[in-house]
Amino acid sequence: MEAECDRELGLINDLLDLQRLESLSYPIITPDALLLQHWLPWVIEPFKIRLQEHQQTLQINLPSNLLSLFSDGISLKRILVELFNNAYKYKPAGDEIVLTDRHNSSEAPAKTIITTSNSADISVTELPRIFEKFYRLPNADIWNQDGSRLGLPIVQKLAEQLQGNI
Repeated sequence: MEAECDRELGLINDLLDLQRLESLSYPIITPDALLLQHWLPWVIEPFKIRLQEHQQTLQINLPSNLLSLFSDGISLKRILVELFNNAYKYKPAGDEIVLTDRHNSSEAPAKTIITTSNSADISVTELPRIFEKFYRLPNADIWNQDGSRLGLPIVQKLAEQLQGNI
């Protein structure tokens, strides 16, 4: 019963967040300098137990000369949490989730590119739909970790708000 209440509360909060993002009334972004080497461990800490339960690993590839990222930490954390949630839900036991960051200062303005990858295959016909509200890839959630089905639409809107893309 408590798990069902938590799921319903999560759905309501996700709906409200998505509505705020769509109506441009989401809390104001407060950019800050984030040094990913120090910031990421705090973000991924809650996933360690879940990864162990699913016998999955997380590999983080950060260059040693990585510069600070100037972004809103709360929004960026939400994006990464949603992406990690999806990555671990759609990967079998023994698989690895990889997070890579690279800074491209040759472009103007300079860009930081954060990539998460996993081995989950998304067909070409399904790919355009993954950012639709309530859409779920058929038969993809091998762990039956039902969610709100709003995570990727929220990620897309947050990325846009941060003047990025996904």
